[in-house]
Amino acid sequence: MAEKPNQNWEARMIDSRGPKFRLDVNNPQMGEDGANVFLQYAVTDNKETHFSALSESGTYRLHNERSIEIVSGSKNSPSDVGVKISSIKGDIVINVVKNGDIRISGGSVTVQANEDIDLKAGRNITLNAGSRILLRGLRVDAFGFLGNLVANTVGTWLQQIFKPTFVGEDYLRNPPDGDKFLSKSVIPGVGDSPIDVGALKEQASGLTDQLKDVAEGIDKDALQSQLQQATSGLQDQAKGIFDSFGSGGQ
Repeated sequence: MAEKPNQNWEARMIDSRGPKFRLDVNNPQMGEDGANVFLQYAVTDNKETHFSALSESGTYRLHNERSIEIVSGSKNSPSDVGVKISSIKGDIVINVVKNGDIRISGGSVTVQANEDIDLKAGRNITLNAGSRILLRGLRVDAFGFLGNLVANTVGTWLQQIFKPTFVGEDYLRNPPDGDKFLSKSVIPGVGDSPIDVGALKEQASGLTDQLKDVAEGIDKDALQSQLQQATSGLQDQAKGIFDSFGSGGQ
């Protein structure tokens, strides 16, 4: 970063209180967002540092190489607010840069938004309640490929695949003993344990292959001939009926 022209070093003041603490005011050297109005610096015997600073851009920084603890409210009444964090304009961002979790705990936790609340996870979202979980809204939707929630609402992936076919859902839910296609249910019921996805894929693959074998085993020519014969027979019966009406009318 380019140095500030016409630096006023005479306005700088350094108050050093021994080797562990100093206060630096009006340092004209440029930082990430300008020169500092002040910088307060401290260091421990283990060379772990702390500093707080206000830059000419108006940004206040508080950095500590170890933990930061904020404790309040030891003399508050139960209705008082112990800690309040507000932003007049702009976001509030809480971020774990490396290893670590974000944990919020209390007697009750309320998350309130004037518009939307979005929960996004790279893997799982778990809701665990000791009593009940209540979903309430003008519209409540569920979308997914597996699980007992979609199985009893919009249908699982297998239910949607076989819906336009003659494979009934009762068969997918409860195949008969010794069935050569399915060894167990591939659609969970409410309260059932989650399905083993790997086993489900294996069963679905086997079911698809066997259905393909059944379809390939059908004599299409014979089936077409039987359909033609049935159609011809129906036409002959209909002609006979109309002829009988004609004879009766003469």
